[in-house]
Amino acid sequence: MLFASERVNFKKKQSMKLRFIYILFLGSLLASYGCASSGETIVVSGDPTIFSTSDQSTPDSALDPVDDFVKLSIGENNPINSLDPLFAYSTSELRAVNFIYEGLTRINDQNIIEGALASSWGISEDSTVYIFNLRTDVYFHDSNIFGSGFGRKVMPSDIDFVFNRMANIEVPAHTGKRFTNILGFDPLFKEKHLVLNPAERVLSGINGIDIVNDSTISFTLIAPDPLFLYKLAQPSASIYPRESISENKVITRPIGTGPFIYIREDNEGITILGKNQNYRDPVAINRLDIISGLSQSTLYQAFARQQIDIIPELSPDIANTVLDEENNILASFSDMYNVSASSAKLVYNIFFNEESDYSKSALMRIASEPGVFESDNRYQFGFAPDNDTNFEFNTFPVLYTTFTEDPFVLSMYSRLSSVLNKYDSSIQLTDIKVPFPQVALYASDFPHDGASPIISFSSKIFALSHNYVSGFTFNNEAWWLNLNSLTIDKE
Repeated sequence: MLFASERVNFKKKQSMKLRFIYILFLGSLLASYGCASSGETIVVSGDPTIFSTSDQSTPDSALDPVDDFVKLSIGENNPINSLDPLFAYSTSELRAVNFIYEGLTRINDQNIIEGALASSWGISEDSTVYIFNLRTDVYFHDSNIFGSGFGRKVMPSDIDFVFNRMANIEVPAHTGKRFTNILGFDPLFKEKHLVLNPAERVLSGINGIDIVNDSTISFTLIAPDPLFLYKLAQPSASIYPRESISENKVITRPIGTGPFIYIREDNEGITILGKNQNYRDPVAINRLDIISGLSQSTLYQAFARQQIDIIPELSPDIANTVLDEENNILASFSDMYNVSASSAKLVYNIFFNEESDYSKSALMRIASEPGVFESDNRYQFGFAPDNDTNFEFNTFPVLYTTFTEDPFVLSMYSRLSSVLNKYDSSIQLTDIKVPFPQVALYASDFPHDGASPIISFSSKIFALSHNYVSGFTFNNEAWWLNLNSLTIDKE
């Protein structure tokens, strides 16, 4: 049988010079959502040409085979569009970024903040000044972006450069907004975003960041921030060399200091990482392949053929295929697969576009119909209040949404569509990721400033692995996956 999301039929048409991708949902088949015991299975095709992890390019020296060479393949829900820490949005991208880069701090498997690039730090009595002592033995990954081909030592100036880049208008603003409490950051951020002529700008940097010496850097905050060390541990605050920024002002050759080195993306879109032999706590994995951009059906087929070892984040479709109502592995898979539950949750917000012609009350009435959004042992839902108690409706206009590839958001849209079908309407997914007047709904990828969600939902995270894989761990962060103790035993 097919996945519920693959029963969505996408068509294209031209309307107001915008190309829309139509989602035609088959309401009678939507019962599988939220019902893990629907009895649906995914037929695994025997055609080996559907998916292949073969790599026809010349292997890099970091991947030279050794007697105990270990390769791990991870299958991700969302495509890896960028490995630039400031452009990474999905948990799939953030997980990959966390393999390659490090920040000043990191979160360990006990959810405790500890040093990464920083060996230690001190905090002033009023909690507004943080002085970080950097490790003196950390080097960026070897790369030809450096003249010698060898990675150079990490310096405080690299950290200063990264935080100044967060304020630039050429990069997404969400990371910079987390650090406006650093003295001088907000003025620089606003000048870069509002004074568009560079010749009219007067600020040259962030006053609250001070390079004390070649292994010490300090941050001065406007007010105490108990989450400051936690924010520094996020993948978006990763440190990288200025040499890795291309002429287009983005990172196209990821260079970090983390446990894995970026090797290349092969001709099938697989992101290939190699072991960082110089890392202070090296993993036992020599090669890590991150496989993304596949349909949910193809992703599962590749996993079933052992071309993928771990799916760290089960989509609703795959979860409904392999888990029962109690989120345990189905008996038919128990001798082949393991399921691991993370303490983290995926959290999504769906916003209503106030500029649209769609009725917010109508939308809320649809969402509140029985059986559409009901919390269970996998999903939790929350809704904005509907104050228009006298609203009546008979027909609905087409409901347009911004584009998304996230299977969790598509699953929620599918639930809404099951009601819209009753009124001869449908959800139509545009190919634009930001809201515009014709769009009624948009997900949390690119929300408007100050927007309030009308539907919020969270999902438990489950990883699916083959029985020959063990030892990987999670923490409270949805993007966090620790491979340090992972073992693979196919014997």
